[in-house]
Amino acid sequence: MHIFNDPTVTPPPVSQGQATNAHRLSRLLGLRVINQFDVTLGTIADFVVDINSGQLMYAALVSGSFLPIHDKYFAVPCNALVYIPQSNSFLLHLDKKLLDEDPGFDKRNWPDVADSKWVNYLCMYYTT
Repeated sequence: MHIFNDPTVTPPPVSQGQATNAHRLSRLLGLRVINQFDVTLGTIADFVVDINSGQLMYAALVSGSFLPIHDKYFAVPCNALVYIPQSNSFLLHLDKKLLDEDPGFDKRNWPDVADSKWVNYLCMYYTT
């Protein structure tokens, strides 16, 4: 059964005994995101899912100060993140300076995550 009960979408088969890299999303929230220099960029605050396909599109990375009202959110394409099981964290190949230069957004004012121009910007910014 598909997670969204859409009869037109079937998940790939999982063979008995086949290893998967499946995780509950609730267990991924709050995980640390580091870069290739082991610098903490932030933590995972949320995920954006395409309801029609069931695919994860973006992770909302929060990089904030000591005061939660100043938290800055970034939408990072999920394919730009690599899960590191040894440290239970995500790796994002991005210099912290580039993250600081990204305008990001406020957690109370999310961008239109389905806007194609915004999607193209994210893909270029975080995966090139």
